[in-house]
Amino acid sequence: MRAMAILTFLVSLTAFLYRDDQTEYLDSLADVVAANYVAYRNASWRYVYNNKSVSGEIPTTVNNGVLYIGDVLLINNFHFINDRIWHTYVNDGVCYIYGALSIKEINAAKAKLKDSYGLGFANNGYLVNNKGGGSIRLPDYVTQTAVPAGKYLFVSVSNLD
Repeated sequence: MRAMAILTFLVSLTAFLYRDDQTEYLDSLADVVAANYVAYRNASWRYVYNNKSVSGEIPTTVNNGVLYIGDVLLINNFHFINDRIWHTYVNDGVCYIYGALSIKEINAAKAKLKDSYGLGFANNGYLVNNKGGGSIRLPDYVTQTAVPAGKYLFVSVSNLD
C-alpha cells in the first residue's frame, strides 16, 4: 500500500513538472514569435516610410536568411518562426503589417510594442485593441487573410504622414 502511494505521488509530481516545462516552453515560443514579428514590423515600416509612394501588398522574401522587403535587403540572419508569414499592405497612406498569432503571442508582441492604439487583432473588419478599439476600419484585403484555427489576425496600423 505504501509503495502504491509513493508511486502515485511520483507520477503526479512528474506530470506536474512536465506541465510546468510545457508552459515555460510555450511562453518562450510566444516570446520568440513576438520578437520575430517585431523585427519584421520594424524593418517593413522602415522600408515603407522610406518609399512612401508604394501601395498594395509589399512583397517579402527571405533568401538564405536575408530578409528583403520590396527589393531592399533589410535584415541579415532572419527566418520566419514556425512557418509564420508576416505581410505588409499599404493603402491610402496607411501601412498595415499583419500575420496570424495565438493569444499568448499577441500579448507578447503587444508588450514588446508598448500596446499602442494602432495595435490589435482584426474582428469583423475592425481593429480591436486595449485602448478602446473598434474605430479603425481595416481594408478587406487585410481582413480576408486566411487564419489557421486557434490563431487571430494580429495587425499593426501606422499612418505614413
